[in-house]
Amino acid sequence: MDLLAAVCLAIALRSKNEATKTAGVSATVTQMLGVSEPALFGVVMRNGMKAIGVMLFSSALGGMVLSMLHVKANSYSLAVLLSPLMYIYDSYQLVAYILVGVGTFIFAFVLTNIVVFNKKGLIKKLKGKKNVVHPKR
Repeated sequence: MDLLAAVCLAIALRSKNEATKTAGVSATVTQMLGVSEPALFGVVMRNGMKAIGVMLFSSALGGMVLSMLHVKANSYSLAVLLSPLMYIYDSYQLVAYILVGVGTFIFAFVLTNIVVFNKKGLIKKLKGKKNVVHPKR
């Protein structure tokens, strides 16, 4: 469950700033390998508390689901690309961890796109076009 990478990737893909795109993709890769500082301080914290809130909420949700599935690690490690090695002793544990990890990654990515990049920017772009229905405020 590398949700910092999911939030960072969502920010990088939606950003219009070329420097943020480059830093975001690079920070996502380094986060997946276990170095979190570029993603956290270089990309996510610059986008405010909404991005951090998405990351914390997604982490709590993933932890809750893993707890309900009785998934237990045999050691402590960071939640990175090599984390499934902690669950290799039991096939149920391994498959459950991977499925929950992929699911929460996708959830955090989508939630970042919804919460951090709200629709106000999209509505402003559409105002110049004809035949567009605008929501009431």
